[in-house]
Amino acid sequence: TMGEQTHSHVVRFGFQNDVYVENSLVHMYANCGLIAAAGRIFGQMPFRDVVSWTSMVAGYCKCGMVEDAREMFDEMPHRNLVTWSIMINGYAKNNC
Repeated sequence: TMGEQTHSHVVRFGFQNDVYVENSLVHMYANCGLIAAAGRIFGQMPFRDVVSWTSMVAGYCKCGMVEDAREMFDEMPHRNLVTWSIMINGYAKNNC
């Protein structure tokens, strides 16, 4: 897919350890419903910020995996308004 091609370019050009690029990859895979791929990148990130964590929470919610989203939400070192909104919306959309 185009996303996977973009990911290979990121690796080829050496941007895989840039938190902004990694966050974009996590968001891309999570948004496409490829939560395992997003999780692999997230797991390999040497530094995770609130965007990293929020992308994973959003991805889990999108895939209907609200309990996994909640576990990640609970592990987050810092939460913001966006993260809270995503979690609440995830519960609402998944009839929790």
